[in-house]
Amino acid sequence: MVNNDDFDLIEESLINPAQELLHSSDLYLMARSLGDNENANDNYQMAVSLKLKNSLLNLKEETTKLKKSINVSSWLIGIMTFLILVLTGVIVWKGL
Repeated sequence: MVNNDDFDLIEESLINPAQELLHSSDLYLMARSLGDNENANDNYQMAVSLKLKNSLLNLKEETTKLKKSINVSSWLIGIMTFLILVLTGVIVWKGL
């Protein structure tokens, strides 16, 4: 887990470019990191790692939404099944 004190050590001028890189396309990241740069491999690895982290966070969020949706659907199916059983019982009891 990240400590808030760690964020105090980061220069604010680096935060906006980092956010831009995080939300940029893969092609842009490759072009930036593989340019004439002696640390191109390290830069590319960091960019891919950040992109992967962002993708995993999005996946976690979508999984949570799916779980909530499945729970609601399960309750609705249970209620509908109960109503069908009650209505079937009424039909059998009345002899229709």
